[in-house]
Amino acid sequence: MSQILIDRQTGDQTGDTYVFHNRPVGRQNYVSAKQRLLPLDATWQQVCSQIRWPTDLLPEVLGSGQVTIPALIREYLFVSLFRSCAESLASENACRLTAMQRAQRNIDELLDRLQMAFNQQ
Repeated sequence: MSQILIDRQTGDQTGDTYVFHNRPVGRQNYVSAKQRLLPLDATWQQVCSQIRWPTDLLPEVLGSGQVTIPALIREYLFVSLFRSCAESLASENACRLTAMQRAQRNIDELLDRLQMAFNQQ
């Protein structure tokens, strides 16, 4: 979902792109999540620069930055969208499984009651 924001003081338009999805919490529940994908502004860069690199070896950029930066942004967008879709599917499947298990328990209880009523008659 894309949202256009207009700065009231300057009249400039900025297009912010958000992803809204469900994120699993525990085994049976989920919460709604919102992630801003674009624009990649100074705040985003500052948050990313705070993240510790997982190894002692820093990456090297081969080639020009004009090719590398757009490729990294494309990968960032792909991974963010893929993660959002995977979390939504996982939370949906977990809730569906819980509902099916609950229905199966209700069916088993009903069958037990009917069997007892049949045996009594």
